[in-house]
Amino acid sequence: MSRDPARFVVATCAANGLAFIIPNTSPFVIGGLIDGFPMSEVQAGLILTAELLAMGAAAIGVAPFIRMVSQRNLAAVAALLTAAANALVVLKLLDGYIALASARIVAGVGAGLLLAVANAAIAASVSPSRLYGFALMVGWFVAAALGPVMAKAVAYSSFSGAYAVWMILALLTAPLVLGIQRKPACGEAAPLLPISAVGLGTVHLAGIVLVGVAMMAYFAFVERFSQQVGFTLQQTGLLFAAISISGALGAGLASLHGDRFGLLTPLLIGTVVHAAAISIAVGTDNKWLFVLGATLEGVSYMYLLSYQFAMAATLDVSGRWAAAAGGAMIGSTGVGPYVGGAIIASYGASALTWLIVVTTVMGLAAFSWVGRTRQRTVLTSVG
Repeated sequence: MSRDPARFVVATCAANGLAFIIPNTSPFVIGGLIDGFPMSEVQAGLILTAELLAMGAAAIGVAPFIRMVSQRNLAAVAALLTAAANALVVLKLLDGYIALASARIVAGVGAGLLLAVANAAIAASVSPSRLYGFALMVGWFVAAALGPVMAKAVAYSSFSGAYAVWMILALLTAPLVLGIQRKPACGEAAPLLPISAVGLGTVHLAGIVLVGVAMMAYFAFVERFSQQVGFTLQQTGLLFAAISISGALGAGLASLHGDRFGLLTPLLIGTVVHAAAISIAVGTDNKWLFVLGATLEGVSYMYLLSYQFAMAATLDVSGRWAAAAGGAMIGSTGVGPYVGGAIIASYGASALTWLIVVTTVMGLAAFSWVGRTRQRTVLTSVG
């Protein structure tokens, strides 16, 4: 059985890990901005939203051209761009809210380019579903390990401390991503679908956005939900660690399964379990049922995300749809908190269940249509 070169695996995991550091450790940055800048919760939230949307836009924007450039060079430049944007804040070369927001948008662009390259490169690997799961698992373990480091950095130097950690990680990542090669790592490329792949890809991205918006509408308020059921702030911190480990386990499970059961079936099962987990978490006043829902959500989302990316990889072996899928996912995380906040403010937390039901049904329909249409198209082209 052929395998991807170790250097390639390390490079894709490093690029993916740095890109996801922004959303995975953002609670520390938000707190540092509010207390250290200082700024309001709304202002801090807008900066994070702008950074995430910049990530998504950059990944989607570069996706059509991802096979025309040297992916290893683009990844290295993106890592250095992210490091430079963080350095501007750490070295206090910027003054004022607008300047800070602008620097964060630049950092988001760099991270988005990294995510696009990582997803496109993995799409051409020996087993995309396994490597997506493995890379996401590594990213979650890194985020969990960084928790205490970020906490100390923020305590020592407020938001500048958090951005210093991101800057150091970006500088360490830059040489590692040079292991990404432009050409597929394996000789057997999946069949390239005809023009219908444009429609399939668009519908698939829509499904990713629907599930992502609902996920972040819930996840952005996990700390609040946790305290509402009776956990202290310290206990909530332990819960976040448990969710991080659960997410890593979910991604690891996807890596273990690979395409053994196909791509569509695990994706549909993961999406249904994810919806059930959030419904449990927002619909209970019992502490332990909440813990069950919150940790199950972590497992199921990282599991289904691996298959969302793997499904996108099958639509174009050069990785264009896989690159765009990462952007769609990250972009949805920028929108989700505002959707969730509006629903909670107007109708209460339990109303999120209806959002979950609607988006899950629509997402399942999108994924099912894409998976089955793709299978028929491939069979027809082979036959």
